[in-house]
Amino acid sequence: MAKAKMAFWNIYYSWNLVEKRDGKYSVKHSQRKRAGNVAEIINTTNSDIFGIVECMGPADLKFFVRTFCPQYDGILLTNKETKYNLALLYKKEVFNLKKASINLDPWYAKIGNDPRKKRYYFARRPLVVQVTHKGSGSQTLLALMHTKSKFLKRNGMSFSEYQEKSLNNRKRIIATGERIRELLFRKASGSSSINRFIVMGDLNDGLELDDYERKLDRGGIEAFLGSVFDPKHILYSAVSLVNGKGEPSSSFESGKHQLDHILFTQNMERGPKPRVVAGTGDVRDDLVDLKNDGKRRDSDHAPVEVIVDF
Repeated sequence: MAKAKMAFWNIYYSWNLVEKRDGKYSVKHSQRKRAGNVAEIINTTNSDIFGIVECMGPADLKFFVRTFCPQYDGILLTNKETKYNLALLYKKEVFNLKKASINLDPWYAKIGNDPRKKRYYFARRPLVVQVTHKGSGSQTLLALMHTKSKFLKRNGMSFSEYQEKSLNNRKRIIATGERIRELLFRKASGSSSINRFIVMGDLNDGLELDDYERKLDRGGIEAFLGSVFDPKHILYSAVSLVNGKGEPSSSFESGKHQLDHILFTQNMERGPKPRVVAGTGDVRDDLVDLKNDGKRRDSDHAPVEVIVDF
């Protein structure tokens, strides 16, 4: 059996870990303990593909991986930005990864009480790749995501302005979920070799509707999961929030919500490979200290993982 683990982690402001002085890269003196914690957690997951959200820039990441996680000889990033990047680390002996051709340009959508279609865009461009297992040859699409946050600082705004911006943040998450589903299903249906996909990342939402989402009669995670009115296109959750296994992946709002998710198409639950191995989805909150200032120690999120049989 060609079983491989996929995992990802939102590493809070990971770009603070590495610096460049006199042309040389090194771990910042003030971040040495945290860098060691982060590296230990990454290595403990023992993943074949590991995604990083809130990632550092390419040169810093290359140094960090070479220093702490040399088992990952493959690295893909969304862009050359030094902050809020998305990255996939992978083992070349196991997988071949290449960026997929997909339209990530702005789009128009009508969400909630929008009187007409509005222009939306990805707050952070997803990292969408074609994954090929070298041993079996089976393939899947993989999208690493980081959506717009719901959090908003008041900063002197009037209450009505604050409400409007908070509502718009929810609309952007919903629009993002709808758009990435549309793009990935279109990509999967147009290929004879890749007819399934996985979405993983910090989606900044859980199943519970907050006051603003109630006004829209919809939440962000619902937009990613799909609708019962279109049952063929519902995504499944590797770590279900409704079966008693919905551990928090972040300390946000006292751990009431799982913000980080791994979702997959129904044809990955059963049938031909690649196939998600039932019961292997997990939030590794055993690896991080979410309650005691995780941001200073390693991160305020925990890694999320799943095993896929290729």
